[in-house]
Amino acid sequence: NAVIFVFDFTSYKSETNVTLLNDIFAGREDLKKDLDKVFFVLNKIDMRTEKDGDVPNILANVKELIKTATKNVIDSPNVIPVSALKALQGRMLLQNNISEKDKEGLERKYAGPYGQKVEINGRTLIDILTGDKLGNALFEDSMLPALEKEVLINTFANATESLYKESLNTLNRRLDKL
Repeated sequence: NAVIFVFDFTSYKSETNVTLLNDIFAGREDLKKDLDKVFFVLNKIDMRTEKDGDVPNILANVKELIKTATKNVIDSPNVIPVSALKALQGRMLLQNNISEKDKEGLERKYAGPYGQKVEINGRTLIDILTGDKLGNALFEDSMLPALEKEVLINTFANATESLYKESLNTLNRRLDKL
């Protein structure tokens, strides 16, 4: 079991989000034992501009908002920044599930940010990532692998362990009855 709150970067400070967090968590000290199962995703982090500040600063602001809205019931929130768009684009490139025109458009769009400088004969050139290399770069940069690892894999592992313990306890109780 896990709870995943997904915030839109462009509106994470909204009164709706603050009210929702407050309604669910404020005054609920009993929930503190399960906070390792509560995750916050900040989607659309790729919409960030220079005026918004750097990602660590933004994450600190989101964490502070969560702590304040939950009246410190969640005092150390786990916030993962994600770009679902980059994840989708990366997967489409990796799975070759994209038209040639769209593929060329992505390669042009990301030539600068993902191009690698190469010096040849005293000239600096940009080696543009294409196809699978660009797909891998976009997918990794999306932070979705971190979300998958943190939430899905850990939650599944914890659920598997709980199921194992519960099954073992049930088996022991039935054996005791024999």
